[in-house]
Amino acid sequence: RKMATYHSSFNDNSYEMCCGFPILPIKCKPAPGNVAPMMPDQSAKDIIDETIEFWRANMLFKNYPIKSPADKVIVYLTLWVQRLIGMIAQKPDKVDVDKNMFKLIKEENKNMNVNPVDPKFPLNNFSEKPKNAAEANKLNDYFKQLREETALRLVDKLYNQHGPMDVKFWLAYRRKKFLGMKLQQLLTRLSDSS
Repeated sequence: RKMATYHSSFNDNSYEMCCGFPILPIKCKPAPGNVAPMMPDQSAKDIIDETIEFWRANMLFKNYPIKSPADKVIVYLTLWVQRLIGMIAQKPDKVDVDKNMFKLIKEENKNMNVNPVDPKFPLNNFSEKPKNAAEANKLNDYFKQLREETALRLVDKLYNQHGPMDVKFWLAYRRKKFLGMKLQQLLTRLSDSS
């Protein structure tokens, strides 16, 4: 029997759209610059929880059909988690991970300006051209918020919830490519061309 890919539950199409991506609510504290609205129920799963929960299973698939706009966010964050796992694999000690994670986030936030219709952007075929500079900036701020929150939660899951023994089961996936792509290569190309 063929295994099914894991998709987002945020599929009711009622969310604000930005360049073809839904601005989904996430579990976060109010902060200046946040684009994503706060989840009304902070105990419920958000798109970041879904991405981390499904990450290892989804990494096994060579195809991932987009069933709702929220699935595009799952794909983007899956590539980001893949990037983070690659970083963790280099120095998996918790002290090094904390230090390198913040360094990586800072570098990516500085270099990563997404043009959603750029041929180098992995989801360009599912993106829409920004209507104006404000919409482009909003998408970048949204992705920045998602990247930061995803990194924090991933490290918390790997090191604080289950202890370091769980890390090895995640690092076993570090060489796999989700849909044949790596966000690290993409980020390098985008930053070089900006």
